[in-house]
Amino acid sequence: MRSLRGTLHLFEVYSSETGSWRRGGELLKAYTHFDFEEGVYWNGAIHWVNIVCRPRELVNKPREPVYFSLDCDQTPKVFPKPPLKDKSFEIDDYYFGESCDHLHFVDAYRTVSEFIVYEMKKDYSEWLVKYKVNIPEMKTDRSECLMRYRNIVPEACRRYNVVVRGKNDKDIFLVIANVQRIVRYNFEEKTYETLRDFEPTFKDRLVYWGEKCPFQYIESLSSV
Repeated sequence: MRSLRGTLHLFEVYSSETGSWRRGGELLKAYTHFDFEEGVYWNGAIHWVNIVCRPRELVNKPREPVYFSLDCDQTPKVFPKPPLKDKSFEIDDYYFGESCDHLHFVDAYRTVSEFIVYEMKKDYSEWLVKYKVNIPEMKTDRSECLMRYRNIVPEACRRYNVVVRGKNDKDIFLVIANVQRIVRYNFEEKTYETLRDFEPTFKDRLVYWGEKCPFQYIESLSSV
């Protein structure tokens, strides 16, 4: 994807078999604040959820989640927004990713320990609530965090979470991290284990170097 004249975006697909690029559908018109950086591949398409806090002057600008199919030359299509718990604003604490051919969205809030896990239906008709989780041990108050650790910017106090599925439907868990510990929660057994507790001095050594996007490991002989 590349931007043309600010609000116009062109999608191109590269074929490793032919070694060439082809244009994918018509130009997409989107506002400059549309985030195309963290795409997720699922169901033969790349998805962008675009649920991020924005400056007040941009709140009323339309911005919907979109997906681009790699198998057909069509303009990117819109799919439903996740049903956020608080619809009065958009959030920046969330997880959006794929695991074992399932597309998940986790709605998380800084001041509570509750996590809601949604899954998108294959036909893109709606998000289904799969799990509601409450882990008191992972409760983090951002304001308290900032008062105690003034060298940490707000983004460093947020939680990070990943939904992981195994080959068995019962083998599904949520990995959560904050400035205190890393926890793995098993949805089916409703149990959790602490993978690591950080030393008290760890928080004092934190330095924020900007947003970093992790990517799922995929076994491949091709260079990516």
